[in-house]
This record gives sequence, structure tokens and C-alpha cells, in this order.
Amino acid sequence: MTDAQRRVDAFERQYGSTLLALACHAALPVVLSPDLLHVLRVNYFLDPPDTLSYADEARLLLSPLCGEVDQGLYVIDPEVRDVLLVRLLHTNGSERIRDLAQLLWEFGKRGIPWPDRPGLVEAQRLTALSFIDPAQAWEWLDRAEAGAGSSEQADQRWSIAMRHDLEARTTAVADAEAEIAAAATAVDPPETPAVDVLIITALKEEFDAVRRAAPEIDWQEYDRHESQPYLYGQYSTPIGRILSIALARPVRAGVISVGSLAARLARRLRPGHLVRCGVCSGNPSQVALGDVVVADMVQEYDEGMNSRSGFEGDSIVYGLDPVLATAALDLNTAHLASYGAATEREATIWFLERLLAGQEPRDLPARERYFPRGTWQPRLAQIEEDGLIEWRGGRWALTQSGTQFVERSRYDDIDGPTRLPFAVRVAPMVSRVAVRADRRTWEQLRWVGSLRAAAIDLDAATIAAVALQHDLPWLVVKGVIDYADGSKDDHYSSFAARASAEVAFAVIAAGTRIVRKSASGRLSGKAKLEFAQRLGDSWNELADFLGVPRHAKARFPQGDEARELWEWLEVRNRLRELPAVLDEIGREDLSVLLRQRD
Repeated sequence: MTDAQRRVDAFERQYGSTLLALACHAALPVVLSPDLLHVLRVNYFLDPPDTLSYADEARLLLSPLCGEVDQGLYVIDPEVRDVLLVRLLHTNGSERIRDLAQLLWEFGKRGIPWPDRPGLVEAQRLTALSFIDPAQAWEWLDRAEAGAGSSEQADQRWSIAMRHDLEARTTAVADAEAEIAAAATAVDPPETPAVDVLIITALKEEFDAVRRAAPEIDWQEYDRHESQPYLYGQYSTPIGRILSIALARPVRAGVISVGSLAARLARRLRPGHLVRCGVCSGNPSQVALGDVVVADMVQEYDEGMNSRSGFEGDSIVYGLDPVLATAALDLNTAHLASYGAATEREATIWFLERLLAGQEPRDLPARERYFPRGTWQPRLAQIEEDGLIEWRGGRWALTQSGTQFVERSRYDDIDGPTRLPFAVRVAPMVSRVAVRADRRTWEQLRWVGSLRAAAIDLDAATIAAVALQHDLPWLVVKGVIDYADGSKDDHYSSFAARASAEVAFAVIAAGTRIVRKSASGRLSGKAKLEFAQRLGDSWNELADFLGVPRHAKARFPQGDEARELWEWLEVRNRLRELPAVLDEIGREDLSVLLRQRD
């Protein structure tokens, strides 16, 4: 945002939108006087709903937007004039600017408002003419420049200044007109097809990481002029399954913004799954920096009551759908782009970093990934021989050279890691309104029964709650960037965001049992009736194959499960999937029926 835009916005906050509208009209003249501003007000702001009083004229002239250059003469800075004129164009259109220019021209013809300032009168007329008849305005200016002799330097300076001023004003308006015309003729993408997976991110880094994790997706922007724009594309899984993906992030990060965005898009797009991927803080006893946590259950840490005896937690625990949990547990990270086996140098740096952080590398979960079986003793011997560590007090400790080496290595690695031997941990995740940098964090989790929590974040529980409200399976995947102990330095942020996105796509591909077909999804009431009558006990297998959550199946009335399953799919715009899935479970009799009815 430019300084001129900030000044205009500040003016609107202080004086209101109607007086700002008068300021937009007053931006066309080169200079303002009380009588000219009065003419503008009575011509455009005399009748409701945009009514201004005589006193408002004085308020504008004495406001920070205007500066007095002489007695009774005021100017608005050129950059601010551009912002105001563009706003006038967006609000009232090109016709209003031409009408305003005509009024300014007529005002100058009624008499000479400033008889002792002929150059100022000419400037006003020339400005008006530049919007009424631009070609004639430039001819007038050319003649003025050609007629100015070498002794008339004041006239030359006036001509040069006017040319610069006119070019700036007309260019600003012309550019804005071009943008408006382009927006008016631009063809928005067609109505969004059904969305299989809605992915929510909070930070731009997380948003960009999702896009990089699936470079084959041809993302299209939807609802770019609305309050919740999002990207849409189709993702082809390794087995050839096509999933439609919507991706969005709020304007501002935070649990309220993320939850609100997820709820509104879930209601509008009716996705099959709700996914949140990004970054989090990890439990150092369970995960390493750069590892990815897939939440198998989430809860809100701060929900409960403060009593005299202390805080009493009373939060809801949300469980991950078993199909998705299984997909995460079976995931092989070695096939992901961000995974890479540690080199001997990387293992050395990891070991030294852990010592610098006051940790015992031997006890950490990532040790075997950096020191495969049989490499622990020989590698440590080499590190000791290099003078980086020494045996002290029954454990390894950094030497001065080791401290300098690891600090320099971290300083030089400004971009952070691109590949790591990271692991995926399927474990509980706790959400807090604010993740506190406190070394006691993980001990405090014992008090609310979250001893097994592998990660803390801001919004996992909110995402799960939104998913429950909309009867959707949820998935929260987050990369570990710190240990919530005050040592965060963003070194792992980029990697963690990218790795979490790759894991999310891998789990989605394996855990969403969706087969997309090109059928319209519009099936007759008779097809629904025959389907409900003939499906029988196959409804349970069909529901599992379609990924219907257990809590949703539990609400199906006994004896009427087939009808309820149909309606569950119908509200999610997923009826088109039925024929192919019925083939998969051996109910070709019903798939043929539905294809005939389509």
C-alpha cells in the first residue's frame, strides 16, 4: 500500500465515505478554491442519499488531504489525486469524470475566477479539456510550448509542469479504466465441480507448499472477487484415481480466521474431506525437527474451567477416520520428494545441533535415521578426532571448535534443508489458542490427560469441529518446526510446510476411496427407490468403500440405511460415484440400473 493510499484510507476513517466522495470529485482540478468546491458540492452532493452541508466544504479544505498554497487556494498532492480519481472511476464510472471535467470547463468560462493568475486559469481549463477531448488538449499544450520564446522561461516551466501533470492524471485514469474493462470482460471459470478434498492452510508459506507438492495440478482461481477465493484443480493419484482439490487460505492467519474460512467453504463447496496441512510445534521426546505429525486424535487444550484447585480441562476429543489413519501408518516416506537419507556430514551437524540444544542425541527418536545401525561409534570417533566433541562428565559435550562449527553451519544454511530423513508420526495433537514458548509445555499436557501428544498447534481441533458439523472426515497433517521451548528460528519452516503437503497428498491418495466418473450425478427418484429396495446388506461395504465416517453411519436408521446413504451422497454431490463403486463391490446389477437411469 502506498503512502497516498494510506492517507486516503485514514481520511475515510476520520471523515466518512461521503466526504471522501467529495474529495474524489475535488481531485480533478489542479487547484481548489472555496467557490469551486461549493460548485462541486451543490452539483453532486445536494440530494439524498449522499448529502453534504456547507460546513463539509470547509472540513475538506482544512483536512490533511488539502494544503493551502495561497490565500483561498488549496491543492491536493498529485499522488493523492491519482488515488482519488481512480476511486471516483471505480465508484461512479468514466461518465462521471467526463461530466466533472465539463463542469470544470464551464466554471472557467463563467468569468475569470483568478484574474491575477492567468496561468492558473489556463491550467484548470487544460485539465478539463484533457478528459473531454484529449487530442485537443495536447495540441493546445504543443502550441503553448512552441509559442514560448527563450526569454519566457516561466511559460516554458508552466508548459513542462502541465504536461507532466496531465500525463500523470490521464495515465492513472486510463490504467484504471483498462483494469475495469479487463475485469468486466474476463470470463470466470465455470461453476465449480464437486470437490473431493478441501485443503485449508493458514500461512502463505503453507499455501505455496501445497501448490509445489503437486506441480502437475493445473490450478484455477475461483471467486477471486468474493471474500473467500480459492484454487481448484484435479489431482491424479499414483493409481490413476482423479480427485478434485480445492485449496484456500485466509487473509490473516489465526484460529478464528482459519475456522471461519473452513466452515464457509465446507458449506459452499460440500467437499468429501476437509484437510489442514501446515506447521506445528513438536514433542522432542517423540519427533524430530522436520518430522510430520498426522493427528489421529485432536483436542482443545484451553477448553475447561479455572477453579480454586487449578485448571480443569473439559474438551472434546476428535478421532481420525480409521481409513485415513491406516493410510498414514502405511505411508512410505522414502517415495516423497522431500525425503533423503542423511549424509555423514548431515549426521554430524544433527548430532552437534542436539548437543547445542542441551539434548542427549542417543535418546532422541531420529537417532537411527541419522546414525543407522553400526555407524554410531565410528562416526562419533571421527567427530571427536576432528576436535568437535569431547567426553566430559559421562557424556559427549561440544568443544569450542564444535560450537563454532555448528553455529557457523546453521548461519550459512540460510535456506534451510531441502531433504531430510524425516518420519511420519501418527499421534495425538493438542490445540491451544496461543502456542507458548515454555519448556514446561509438555509437562503441563499431563494435567489434561495429553501425555501422548506429539504436537501442539493452533487450529487442529477447530478443523475437526468444523468437519464434524458438516459430517466430513478430517485430516490434519503438520510439519514440526520447533519444540515450543523458545528456540524457534524458522530454519525448518519451509521444509516442514513442504513435507506436510507431500504427506497430505500421499494420505489423501491412499485414504480417500473415491472413483470419479463423468456422470452428471442427477438421478431420478425412481432410481433412488430401486437402489434403496435392492441394496440390502451391501450398504455397509458400499459406505466403507466410499469413505463414509463411522459417526455418520451410526446415525443411519436401522432398516433404512440404503436410503440414508443415498441422501448422504446426494448432499455432497457424490451420487456420480455410485456406478463405479458398485462395480467394485460386485453389485453390477445396481450399477447397470443407475447408468440406465442417468
